[in-house]
Amino acid sequence: MLCVLFFIVFSHMFSTTIQEPIICVSDPVKNLAHLSGGFMNWTSPDNCNISTYVVQIIREDNVTFHFETEHTNFNASSVLSLCTKYEVRVIPVSSNDVQGTPSSIDVKLRPEMPENLAISGFSVKTSGRSNITLEWSLEPSHVEKCVDLFRVLVWDEDCNIPYDLYVDDNHFSFNDAVPCMHYQFGVRPIIDPLEEYPVGLFNYIYPGHPTTPPVLASLVQGVTAINVTWILESFQENRCEITAINIDASPLFNISHPVQDDGRRLPVAFELFNLQPNTIYISNFSVVNSAGISEAVMVPLQTLPNDTARGQKVFRSNLPRGLAGNFVGFFQELWQTIRQYIIFK
Repeated sequence: MLCVLFFIVFSHMFSTTIQEPIICVSDPVKNLAHLSGGFMNWTSPDNCNISTYVVQIIREDNVTFHFETEHTNFNASSVLSLCTKYEVRVIPVSSNDVQGTPSSIDVKLRPEMPENLAISGFSVKTSGRSNITLEWSLEPSHVEKCVDLFRVLVWDEDCNIPYDLYVDDNHFSFNDAVPCMHYQFGVRPIIDPLEEYPVGLFNYIYPGHPTTPPVLASLVQGVTAINVTWILESFQENRCEITAINIDASPLFNISHPVQDDGRRLPVAFELFNLQPNTIYISNFSVVNSAGISEAVMVPLQTLPNDTARGQKVFRSNLPRGLAGNFVGFFQELWQTIRQYIIFK
């Protein structure tokens, strides 16, 4: 009996001596927060005794700073730069030197915004017929790095509600500008979503551009006169004022028909008179506006013979407006019409 008791006591002592220590893996810290000026604090996890905390500060270019503290707060102001993004990661280390689960927050120090914060230095670049790029700067310039977004507002002459978008840089582009259209741009920096900063305004008239070539809508033949009707580029597509349609049938004649542009851009009809009977005039029609002269459209015009019966021969084009400049099929149709009346017996 005594031997059995001795064996039990000895076994217990031996087992106590060789028992492995209990490993505690900590939960993440709780309530990790950035208060102000680079000062962080948090609450210890409940499942382990914590000896230290590893603080890792990872800059936006992936440069990492390592620190240790025994406290549940840390002042990182010596590391953090204004308006630079950081990830602050806190890792609890238990009393047996086992790192727990990390917890992290994003931090970006913001300076006090000056009262004279303003958008300025507007500049515009254009390309082609309808492409525009607007650039600007923020004054004072040292806070530009702190801007998260810019809100851009665009008004034109046709709308009271602006086109509204957000960009993350100091420029934006769009490809639907209208020649001779007056635009107003508004740009507002967004630094703190809860604060409103001034809107910088900029007025701009998009440069003029010649119209697209005219489209022939109808042609009425006579012995000494021909009536033509033309469709012009719409006011919504080009605001530059149209002043005339040029008709170049050199060396026989070269004239200009004036146009009163009231913005409606109705079809323009006029008569070419004092022509010779039974004659073909190879004529080039182009549109003149405040920005220049459009590409010309070549049309062979055929007057009727003297002995033509009363009543004029009529040609009307069925070309849609969108086919300006594509006149291969049109000329084929027109020439077949003209051939019917070149010789009358």
